Amino acid sequence: MRVPDESLAGDPFLQSVLGLLKYSRRRDFEEKLEFLLQCMLKSGTIEIRPEHVEAVTVYISSASPLIPIEKLTMTIEKLFHTQVEPGSIADRFIKQGRQEGLQEGLKEGLKEGLKEGLKEGEIHLIQTLQEILGLPISDPVMLEDQSLEDLQAITGELRQQFRDRK
Repeated sequence: MRVPDESLAGDPFLQSVLGLLKYSRRRDFEEKLEFLLQCMLKSGTIEIRPEHVEAVTVYISSASPLIPIEKLTMTIEKLFHTQVEPGSIADRFIKQGRQEGLQEGLKEGLKEGLKEGLKEGEIHLIQTLQEILGLPISDPVMLEDQSLEDLQAITGELRQQFRDRK
């Protein structure tokens, strides 16, 4: 069930906190971040202290790794007129989040690159087998739309045709 943002809470501070919880893992969180932090500032019910800002920074940096660290730091500094203190918990979490984000991005990139490389190799193998067997050579663009498993199945069939030919 989707709850409209306006219905989250009457108090701006509570609306901000609940909004952070609601959006922090979504792809569009970066677009909502500044608004939610401004709601926190509008609250007259609580005095925003440095430890509040640090807690929010730590939460956002760990819950939403999609937001670039520079954007998060710049937004916090702009709205709260404060800087993330070097060596603070927030600073350590930001650095740790950046390192983990880089490692995760590298893993995903390698995984995706390997998969694409395997597909490309399988396509070349299919075309080579088709040429050896005297079959029409498939258009590589048509083969790129197929999954790696489907390409491997085609290769298996062509290999069997080659074995049967002997």
